[in-house]
Amino acid sequence: MLNKKVLLYLFVSNKIEFVQTEQRKVDLKIMQAIITEQQQTALIKKQAINRLTRTQLANKLNLARTTVKDVLDKQAPFVVSGKTFTAVNNYLLEDL
Repeated sequence: MLNKKVLLYLFVSNKIEFVQTEQRKVDLKIMQAIITEQQQTALIKKQAINRLTRTQLANKLNLARTTVKDVLDKQAPFVVSGKTFTAVNNYLLEDL
C-alpha cells in the first residue's frame, strides 16, 4: 500500500492551476497528472481486497468503466486527467 505521505505529496504537487482572463473570470486549465506504478498497484490490491468488479470500482470512483480499465491495465507511469487522478487518490486515502 502507498505511504500516506507519498500520496499527499503526489496530490499536492499536481495542483489545479487557474488562469485569470480579461473578463475577470477564472478558467480552469486542464490538469493532468501522472499515475505511478505504486498507485496502480495499490488500486489493484484495494479492488481485490474489496472484491470489486471493474464496473463496481468505476461506479465507486465515479469514472467511466473504460477509464478504470486504462488505469488498471496501462503500463505505469502514464498521464491521466485531474478528475481521474483525484478520484483514484481519494479512494486510496480512504483507509489510511
